[in-house]
Amino acid sequence: MAGPGLALVAFTDLIAALSTPTFWAIIIFTSLVSMGLSSVIGILQGITILLHDAFPSFRRHRKLLTVSVCGSMFLGSLLFAGPSGSYFINLLDDYWASLPLFCIVLLENVAIVWIYGARRFLEDPMLMLGRPVSPLYHWLWRCVCPIVLTVLFVTTLIQLSVKSMVYLAWDSNLSGEVTRTYPSWAKILLVFLVVLSVWPIPAYSLYSLYTRIPKAFSSSIIQRSLTFVFKSD
Repeated sequence: MAGPGLALVAFTDLIAALSTPTFWAIIIFTSLVSMGLSSVIGILQGITILLHDAFPSFRRHRKLLTVSVCGSMFLGSLLFAGPSGSYFINLLDDYWASLPLFCIVLLENVAIVWIYGARRFLEDPMLMLGRPVSPLYHWLWRCVCPIVLTVLFVTTLIQLSVKSMVYLAWDSNLSGEVTRTYPSWAKILLVFLVVLSVWPIPAYSLYSLYTRIPKAFSSSIIQRSLTFVFKSD
């Protein structure tokens, strides 16, 4: 057995081998619930803080925004609680999660190292730690990380393009699991989710260029005009 259900099966076998299994079952599954809640709280904070920073009007309705995000996440998770939920989980876990993750991390690395500046980014932990940081990190961020992330992204893209998308399904006639291929609509859903995960980055970049470049251009023209006027006087 493989996939997300492996942990539950392993924990169940472990609890059955222990003395007082009821006590350990309560302890272990309570820890699983607490880990799940901590992960959800971290994801929730990442979404709400981002919306607060991007849209200041949301700051006046913090509770309503939090409830709206939680409700949307709950409604979206109902898909995975149905009879075919495990197949959707395997689809996202096996074929969707890695590609946008590598793409986003690669863009983050390029933005921090090549736009913000690796030396400037290296000075930040020096200020926080109060001691110098090894310059090895500078070369790792600038050279090694982009190359490794690019190789991982390209190999993952090639693997997803060449390899057929399959999953394990239970066949009641054979009383066992059989390998089947995902339908065409699942592939379309996968492409849509990958694009949906990545498109905010170029979309916001184009929006920033569209809104800030004219302002910067106009301010530079005004500054040159004032400089010319004062110099002529």
